[in-house]
Amino acid sequence: MNRFIVIMAMIPSICFAQKEMLYRHEVQFAGGLNSQSAYEIELGYSFLFNRYIGATLGLHAMDQSFNRLFCNSSKEDMSFFQFLLCGSCDEDDNWWYREQYKREYGSALLVRPALRLQLPLFKESGEDVLVFNMETGLFFNLIPNETLTFRDDKAGYYNEVSVKNRGGRWLYYHLKGYLSINLDRFQLSAGYSFSDFDIFDSRRNIFLDKAVIQGTMRNRKKTSTVFLALAYRF
Repeated sequence: MNRFIVIMAMIPSICFAQKEMLYRHEVQFAGGLNSQSAYEIELGYSFLFNRYIGATLGLHAMDQSFNRLFCNSSKEDMSFFQFLLCGSCDEDDNWWYREQYKREYGSALLVRPALRLQLPLFKESGEDVLVFNMETGLFFNLIPNETLTFRDDKAGYYNEVSVKNRGGRWLYYHLKGYLSINLDRFQLSAGYSFSDFDIFDSRRNIFLDKAVIQGTMRNRKKTSTVFLALAYRF
């Protein structure tokens, strides 16, 4: 009889301990490299409705880490705008317009809402230790139309002109998968993401002297990213 009383007394504490293992809130910082020759960083927050489903909201920044991305491999048949944004690539006096403030690099600031799905793979002491996560969401581009300032030195005089992009795209899809290891309240993750976001969409419709600068840039490219992340759960 005494043993039965002890067991019944332990059941609430056991259930409470198992319930505490589900941390519903998570703050994550992630960083990675992508196919746009850019690095990415993201600060995100997730809320878990249960062990399997949650919602995520992230503030995402992207910036290119390499120069000479707009330059063609040959100088033959150069048109008036062929090297419009390559002011830092060469000092050829025949290149007339040059981007004034070294904005050859593409960059972006995005908001990413997503639905998060979790698949526990390994459990120990009532806690999910190894988990596969899948997030299906969207990229909202906060700056769909960039304004670039160019210098005109074709006639031997100094002149600046600022031009804003037209009709830039602001919405993209985003898919993200990653494997996580839970260490008490901390979570270490590594994964891969994919999106139809292109870092130059915000400047593909800039017109200068009635000509669009799109021909100076490489073709539109989707974004593939590998990343690492550290999260705190509470």
